[in-house]
Amino acid sequence: MMIRTGSRRWAVAALVAAALGGGVFGQSHPTTFFALPDSNLAAGSECMITGTVAGHAQPVAFDFVEFLNDDRGAYVSVIPDPVITPLKHVVDFRFISRDPSTGDVLEFLPAPGGTAVWNMGSPSGDFLAGWPVTLTLDVVPVCSNPALTALLPATTTLNLAGVVVPGFYHLVTYMSGTLTGLPGLSVTMLLKEDKFDPGVPWEFTARESTSTFAAPGGTVPVRGGLTLVRDAVDFRTYALRDVALSPIGGGPAFTTAPGIASGSIFLDPAVHSITGTLSGSLGGVPFTHLLDGIGDVFEGPMSHPTRIVVQESNFAGNGPIRFDLDLTTLRASATPWRIGQTTTLTMTGRTGTWGIVAAALDPSPGVNTPVGDVMLDLDPLLLYSLDPTNGLFTSNIAPMPPDGRMNAFVFVPAQPALVGATFFVGGATLMNGAATAVTQSVRAIIVP
Repeated sequence: MMIRTGSRRWAVAALVAAALGGGVFGQSHPTTFFALPDSNLAAGSECMITGTVAGHAQPVAFDFVEFLNDDRGAYVSVIPDPVITPLKHVVDFRFISRDPSTGDVLEFLPAPGGTAVWNMGSPSGDFLAGWPVTLTLDVVPVCSNPALTALLPATTTLNLAGVVVPGFYHLVTYMSGTLTGLPGLSVTMLLKEDKFDPGVPWEFTARESTSTFAAPGGTVPVRGGLTLVRDAVDFRTYALRDVALSPIGGGPAFTTAPGIASGSIFLDPAVHSITGTLSGSLGGVPFTHLLDGIGDVFEGPMSHPTRIVVQESNFAGNGPIRFDLDLTTLRASATPWRIGQTTTLTMTGRTGTWGIVAAALDPSPGVNTPVGDVMLDLDPLLLYSLDPTNGLFTSNIAPMPPDGRMNAFVFVPAQPALVGATFFVGGATLMNGAATAVTQSVRAIIVP
């Protein structure tokens, strides 16, 4: 299910329109900051809303959905002001949190016409170690618990301040602050800068269960994938490359010549829609198809999309299609993990690459690659998990199967002393020894 609701679409549209009033896009690159977790669960996440709400009987502890999670989590995207160097304009954000004890979900939506700014303390406006950072966002709080929603103000201002911390790839900032009108609540946030080469490629793999091609008498599932190459100037624009999407069981496949850009799409951060053209060959016949904009959407920030859906009623004159594609990702079959049992980790990736899944005791600072950080520390557990003779991590280094889904297995020994332990698993795909894509990390909590 896509994350944007109708009210959010219009609110974010207003946010972007305000930021674009000065014509900021095209002058400098946007930067996205992702929420990161604390590796010590006993201390609680460092991305939290905690405290009390007047009139609510119990204290609350909302944990922000972090970058480690399957949906790639909380983020904020900013672009520089063309005149005031330290000032950045927020053009898109997703701050959604959950209280694990109650299951309540709290999300902050942009307040139409409200303030949405990020200030760098450094005179150059760069994200530099040791300098202060502030974030001010006027938001509309929306909670899944109607009783709690009734106690929240219609709008509130999220005020965060922190300092850029060295020692991490891409740097991070520890921020804390308050919500106006909610004096009993405090907010803490650990944000990691997500800054890559301007023309970074993102690899996507089709979800066979929800991707379809037209076929006689109905539709058939699709397998394969494509690469989106980010424009070096405008991070909303992507070229398509290495497209290979084929109907399972035979039929005309959508392909492009290897290494050649073909087609271009535009990701609108206001409403998270996709426009543009797809081109290549369908069953060997060249075509160019203009997207109709109906059902063509993406998730995640514009500069680092995590899922794209293209849905056309008549694709290249060949009938309806639906391409539902994930950024290279990793999912566990069981959460939490249990002693004496094996957990399956399913990693998506492009056919023709090798998949590697590893583990670490801590997600930070991560292993740096040109296509992103594998959020696993280079510690003894990581080295152990990659040792093919370890006996606990199996099938975790293998060629990606034709369906683009590799299964790795982790056996947790039946040792009660392991109960309560936490570790992290993550992965990457490689071709000719170089990383082509990285996954998010998955937190593993061992229980009896």
